[in-house]
Amino acid sequence: MTKIVYASKNGSTKRYAKQMAKTLGFELVEYREYDGEKADVIYFGAVYNAKVLGLDEFLSHHQDKIGKLHLVTVGLLDTAIKSNELEYARMLNDIKLRHEIEFDHHHLQGAIDYAKLSFIDKLFIRQRLNHSNNPSYKLAFSLTFNKWVDYTNYEDLALIIASVAV
Repeated sequence: MTKIVYASKNGSTKRYAKQMAKTLGFELVEYREYDGEKADVIYFGAVYNAKVLGLDEFLSHHQDKIGKLHLVTVGLLDTAIKSNELEYARMLNDIKLRHEIEFDHHHLQGAIDYAKLSFIDKLFIRQRLNHSNNPSYKLAFSLTFNKWVDYTNYEDLALIIASVAV
């Protein structure tokens, strides 16, 4: 049995997870509502603050019940750009070391509406911009700051579906 679990901040992660669940006929569960049943998991997590939203909490409660883990991250950065790919590689390696777990990974670009962000969220983004050494990160967030942007592309799910259906 495979379940799709998601943690979404702005909605695009949930929309991707919902589309994949519909396509594959898998159960869709928000990470806080996971019942702990033993299953393979496709975890859709928004990347926020250089972390995958909800993943640490989810793994700390349910890791022993997960057969195979497929991690799908959703964020603004394009991982086809080398500096972004390296930033994600560091984040993923940290997860693997912290939880002593292996997983395959896919990344999808998401959406953000700055008007809906809290003051703290906006402060954090500003601080990350000021301290990042990644020029692509700075460019991506500078171009989108204080705007609504949507990079979601449901056609990108086809590659992920093909890899998890094996």
